[in-house]
Amino acid sequence: MAKTSEETAKAKTPKGCQKDFIRRYGSIALPALLTDLELKVICSNEPLQKRFRFLESADGLRSILPEASSAEAAMRVAGGMGFHLDTTLGALQIGLDFIPVQKSRGPATGSVVLVSCPEDQPVLQPKLPAAPGINTLSRGLYEPLDNTFLCLSSLRQKLPSSSMQVCLPLLKAINLNTYQIMRTSQNLEGFIGPRPPQKIVDFWARLSLLLEACQADLRGSGIPFHWQLPSRQEDTVYVNCRFRELELAMVNLIANACLYTRAGNRVTVTGRTVAGQVEVTVADLGRGIPPQQVKESLLPFLTAAEEGDIPDGVGLGFCVVRRAARGSGGTVSISSVLGEGTTVTISLPRCERPAIPPAIMESEAVPYHQDRFAAVHVGLCDVVSHLPQQ
Repeated sequence: MAKTSEETAKAKTPKGCQKDFIRRYGSIALPALLTDLELKVICSNEPLQKRFRFLESADGLRSILPEASSAEAAMRVAGGMGFHLDTTLGALQIGLDFIPVQKSRGPATGSVVLVSCPEDQPVLQPKLPAAPGINTLSRGLYEPLDNTFLCLSSLRQKLPSSSMQVCLPLLKAINLNTYQIMRTSQNLEGFIGPRPPQKIVDFWARLSLLLEACQADLRGSGIPFHWQLPSRQEDTVYVNCRFRELELAMVNLIANACLYTRAGNRVTVTGRTVAGQVEVTVADLGRGIPPQQVKESLLPFLTAAEEGDIPDGVGLGFCVVRRAARGSGGTVSISSVLGEGTTVTISLPRCERPAIPPAIMESEAVPYHQDRFAAVHVGLCDVVSHLPQQ
């Protein structure tokens, strides 16, 4: 009996791949599908079945790709490459993130494809069930974590001084691990959670508050951190943006620059205004990223940890950066040289001076030093020498 195209695709894929796909991607909010090396669809998760039913069939993915793009994508998948591809279906724009599927160091056997489309396309943007779900998850994590901090604080006060020396390292370890869980929750929300509204801000003033807090946290880390922005007297610039997202993006970039380090590393943040845009660059002299991983760095759940190392996160940092830049109408670019360092630049469009007084707009600036759960403390938890103790 002749096999169907779907049966053929399944035959070319290792038995464990479908189970791994369902385990890892079955419950995420993003529509996702599993393909073989010929881009034939093997299975998909529930969000894809609800929003992109036309992609469920074996030839569904190839049907929306031009022939040349389909051939090139299949070649990249066979080569074990991760990459992003934009395509259109009528008036709809669809983004495809390809993540290679391979066992250990063996050849690629297929790919996981994450499907997305811009938020300004209402036809494909009914609210994702999991977007508010991620927000609920984040709140659900923060409450017990906050209780953990309260218990730590109470324990520190009740411990006799004779026991403090023995218990203090354990308390610090619990404190750090709690912050790391909060960081993962924060990045999950930044990756797929509900988006804050755009607001006009005095951009250099808001960014300088954030960088001052980062500099204070990084003192004693052993990694020199410097920043230079245009002064308000020289260049007051207004940007209509989602600054809360950009704040998280900047902290992720600075944390990565410090984490993937080497002797002689230095992290520098600079800003400038260029032809109607603002550009913010985070540059380091760290390990750098291998050429084949530069494009993959914008894909979710891939980390820059070296083989054998335990990853410092879940691989969402650069995804949060890209989402933040795009969400404010901007772009992000990455350049890196292995063994020399990495440079990431976020470009955003500036806007006209608003009618409301700047003092009113700036009243929403986060007092980082007063908030122990501020994004700067949580995002830099693996780097800072002294986390806020409970």
